Amino acid sequence: MEPLGLSRNRDKCQLYDPFGFHDDLADRCIQVQCQYIRSEEGIIVCGASVGSIQFQRQYVNSKVDSSIVQQLDDLRPIFLTPYGVLKKDTQTINQIIRLCVPSQLTFLLRTCDPDITEEAARSLDNLIDEFLAHEGGEIKWLRPYRREAFQRPEIS
Repeated sequence: MEPLGLSRNRDKCQLYDPFGFHDDLADRCIQVQCQYIRSEEGIIVCGASVGSIQFQRQYVNSKVDSSIVQQLDDLRPIFLTPYGVLKKDTQTINQIIRLCVPSQLTFLLRTCDPDITEEAARSLDNLIDEFLAHEGGEIKWLRPYRREAFQRPEIS
């Protein structure tokens, strides 16, 4: 590779053994200077988590709990005055939140098993509901929809 002017980024060289069958891989990784990832852990490949179910679930939940929560917190002062009075049109706020925030989780919903993303998706729904139902002082500027109204009745 070096005669071609290419070099290897040793910090990004990783070997993941998803099944844990190869006991000698850890030693080989030391020899070639790459990081060995055990089967209980995982790696991120092109933004998608690959690894144990616990690792995938933790990664997906962290996307909601850290970056999306921070973005919503950053939006509050833009939409509300310090006294809780709405600065912008409610329809604009609703559209920005409804169309932009959930799309950040869409890639992970497509690349991970639904059992892994269910908790994060519910958490995101609750965050959006709370954001849109924010009470600034006495002013309730958007009401969350009632999920019960959209559920089908159980047939006995």
